[in-house]
Amino acid sequence: MAAAGITLTPLLVVAGIAAWRLDITTSAYEIAHQQYIEGAFVAKEIEARLLKLPVVIDPFLRNGDNSVLDYFLQIELEIDALFRQLNSGQALSDADRALLNEARKGWGDINALNSELTGQPLRWNETDRRGVVAQMTANIDKIGILLNRYVESTLANTQVNWNIAYANKLSSGWILALTVALGVIVTVLANVWAARTVLLPLQRIERGLHRKRVLDTMALDHRPANELVQLGLVVSTLVERGERLQRELEYLTSHDSVTGMYDRGKFQELLYQELQRAKRYNRAFSLLLVSIDQLGDINHDYGRLVGDSVLSTVGAQLVGAVRPTDIAARYGGEEVAIILPETSNEGAAETSDRVRQLVAQSVYNIGDGIKRSITVSLSITTYPNDVSNEIDLFALAERALHVAKNLGGNRVVLAREV
Repeated sequence: MAAAGITLTPLLVVAGIAAWRLDITTSAYEIAHQQYIEGAFVAKEIEARLLKLPVVIDPFLRNGDNSVLDYFLQIELEIDALFRQLNSGQALSDADRALLNEARKGWGDINALNSELTGQPLRWNETDRRGVVAQMTANIDKIGILLNRYVESTLANTQVNWNIAYANKLSSGWILALTVALGVIVTVLANVWAARTVLLPLQRIERGLHRKRVLDTMALDHRPANELVQLGLVVSTLVERGERLQRELEYLTSHDSVTGMYDRGKFQELLYQELQRAKRYNRAFSLLLVSIDQLGDINHDYGRLVGDSVLSTVGAQLVGAVRPTDIAARYGGEEVAIILPETSNEGAAETSDRVRQLVAQSVYNIGDGIKRSITVSLSITTYPNDVSNEIDLFALAERALHVAKNLGGNRVVLAREV
């Protein structure tokens, strides 16, 4: 046994070092790709929210409707937060940071324009109104171009990181092969050395002490063995408890605390996996975005605890209305995203209308004997019919959902119709 330990040690050491280096080098591309996906998602979300601004500001300019200003302020805060996330979420090159700064400067111009508008007369004539909307649209187009250049630049950086990771992986593979070969050589030499200098003398000593070993064995106290068994049970219990805690931690870090559905980060990971599967096997899938139309009013009138209760109830209805293989997640404050694998645009439309009717026909207990009806707005985007990548998938779905809500809610809008 001692000889076996001596001969295996060099092999384990060299193989372990090589495997450790291989793991580190191959993770470089995965990290770079994840950073690209996250940054591109955020950039597209900024662009989707920017597209809402002309639609929001137009009623104010046309009718002096001040109620839209709160919604405009909410969009401003969301875009500011998304820009901060882009600046802090990954290591940026000087060129990428310059693109983001220029885009953020354009966003500052839109903010300044909005501040100027709120101090003007409540009603605008048609010519001035069109001029303001055109100016805002031009600024939005400029920011969209900058964000697209940023996404293309980060993609180029990702390709560079992939080339480096591939080269490191290739060299690490050679190192691993050489170290294993070296370990085999060391093992053979150690066996030869152990046979000549260690094992043979030990065998002679063992034969000479055989009688004494037998007598000593008969007098052994077996309690240490029992203690080892108890220690093994304790260790096994601790391992099981650690595994259970690990599973609970993984659940908490991947699920939303209000609805019990997947959270946004886990959903993006599962969406990327589904997109890769669909690309590999040339299959279709659909993405549903669901927004509770009255949740903002409920939060304002009854408080967020009641709003969370309504969100949890509607979320449970949505999960129960789709297939076990479908993937549902809370994507935003009042939005739920659902992946429908192996589902065409027509099949997704049937599911969406069934969900819409289920919610509309239900009555929800707000508390204190108050009951209220709830409706939802839905958008449908299908891969590969509507989009070809995960970045445009959400941008188009958000745009279709915004149209559904602007039309009064309680309806389904297909992305291909936007």
